[in-house]
This record gives sequence, C-alpha cells and structure tokens, in this order.
Amino acid sequence: MATAEQQRKALANNIEKFREDSGRTKSYLYKSLGIHQVTFDRKLSGESEFKVSELIHLANALGVTVSELTDVGDDDENNDSNDKAA
Repeated sequence: MATAEQQRKALANNIEKFREDSGRTKSYLYKSLGIHQVTFDRKLSGESEFKVSELIHLANALGVTVSELTDVGDDDENNDSNDKAA
C-alpha cells in the first residue's frame, strides 16, 4: 500500500501526464477550478490537499475518470502476486 506521500506524488504525476496528453495548460486547470496558481501549486506539491469536488472537476477537464487520475499503481503489485499464485 502506498504511503500518503507516494499517493500525493502519484496524483501530481498523473495530473501532469493527463494535462500534457490533453493539451491543456496548467493555467487552464487552476483557472477552471477557480483557484489561484499558488494554491494549485501547493496542492500539486502536497502542501495542501485537493477537495473531492476539485478532483472530479480536474478529471472532467482532462477527459479521464477520477479513478485514472488518482491511480497510484497498487493494483499492478496485487496483479503480479495474483499472477504468481496462479
């Protein structure tokens, strides 16, 4: 299971990856959330947490699901151990 720090980093990485994939700018994201750039950067760095409503909005803006946006990759570890057990 991922630590809180690993989860925050994975979320920030996912947001950046999906932002690049979608062609959206960072400015577009924080403005669409109605928050200041500094606040957005603090949330990305883990100094502050995203609200659930913000995660939903980000996922919609990036054309992904909230599950995809918040995926920390733990399922891969579980799948590997399940594959070995089979």
